[in-house]
Amino acid sequence: MRALAEYAMRDRRSAALVALLLGMVPLVSWLSASVVALVALRRGPAEGFIVALWALIPAGYLWYIGDGVALPLIVVVFISSVVLRSTVSLVNAMLAQQVIAAIAALLVVKLNLAPFAKLLDLMEQLAEKVDLAKQFNLPVIEPQQYELVVANFYSFSLASTAILALLVARWWQALLYNPGGFRQEFHQLKLPAAVAAVLVLGVVTASAESLIAPVTMLLTVPLTVVGIALVHGLIKVLGMSRRSLTAFYVATFVLGPYIYLPLVMAVLADSFFDFRNRFRKDSQD
Repeated sequence: MRALAEYAMRDRRSAALVALLLGMVPLVSWLSASVVALVALRRGPAEGFIVALWALIPAGYLWYIGDGVALPLIVVVFISSVVLRSTVSLVNAMLAQQVIAAIAALLVVKLNLAPFAKLLDLMEQLAEKVDLAKQFNLPVIEPQQYELVVANFYSFSLASTAILALLVARWWQALLYNPGGFRQEFHQLKLPAAVAAVLVLGVVTASAESLIAPVTMLLTVPLTVVGIALVHGLIKVLGMSRRSLTAFYVATFVLGPYIYLPLVMAVLADSFFDFRNRFRKDSQD
């Protein structure tokens, strides 16, 4: 990964080539957005925009064949990287990114653009052939609810991939120009109290009739990322071993929703009480 970032940062042509080629590779095409963000973070919006134009070529083709994430992903990650460069705040960039991703997802869903229409049709066909509700003991989804379910799946996919791409770009930047900087920045990632409260309230109270219904799952993305950062930060501050971090990820994978609710509550509480700095001060006294 370091070698890839180093090559991309040699010059504009190298960055454009890497962004173009990565966009053509299945499963890692999202890294094309990371290259765009890295260039924008290091060399400025103008250079990042030029590289983004090259990244949009494979993304546009993926959009044409039915991938609704690749094209808006480049736009969302580029804009959020510009925000990060200007504010030097990962949380501000992340929140701006989620707002842009929500707007993009709502436009795709409400206008019923081709990739979303294809995804919706695919899900409906799958539901007809395979009765997932009976097989996995899931609640029965009425036909009129398919659009809402697929819309949330789409918006969540876009938002989570966008955050991952931005974090990789920030990690690359630190790896090349500020070793250790990303870890410190990530460990201190914290939501403002008002924002955390609004996000939690939105997730808890959103209904099928609300304006944000198609993007409700998107609200969980920043809460999840900050929750993971909180765990990493606390383990570092408390001097716990890396095994504790491994245990957290294993528990999250195995227990799933049973871990997520306490994690979200911890994020909300941390936004008010700032546990990491409190524990750091206590350890220094």
